[in-house]
Amino acid sequence: MIKRMCNKTTGFYGYMGKIFGSRKVQRDTGDRFYDDDGKEWVLDIQNRNVISAVSIKDSVMKNVYAQDIFSLVDVLKFVYPEVSTGTVPIVYREAYASSGYTVTEEKKNFLVVKGGKER
Repeated sequence: MIKRMCNKTTGFYGYMGKIFGSRKVQRDTGDRFYDDDGKEWVLDIQNRNVISAVSIKDSVMKNVYAQDIFSLVDVLKFVYPEVSTGTVPIVYREAYASSGYTVTEEKKNFLVVKGGKER
């Protein structure tokens, strides 16, 4: 089930608390996750667990995490129309391509992608 949340949504930390500060998530993605005000999180929640997560702020994708690549593709497609750009973990390259995003730049551990929203 895809849900939208922010850091003020009731139950948010019950879902995302395990991800924030997780060394495993940091190793897997090369990124650190923070609960910044203004970020909207789009989560695929199954059996009360976050299977994939994307954060967006001002039409910019900020964080991407997935336990399951197919779940991530669903979430990425869901948010595609509202994302203009984002610097995202390179580890999910195939998921971005499968979801319609265009890679505009490649960095060491990250890609800059373009979504469906014009700035």
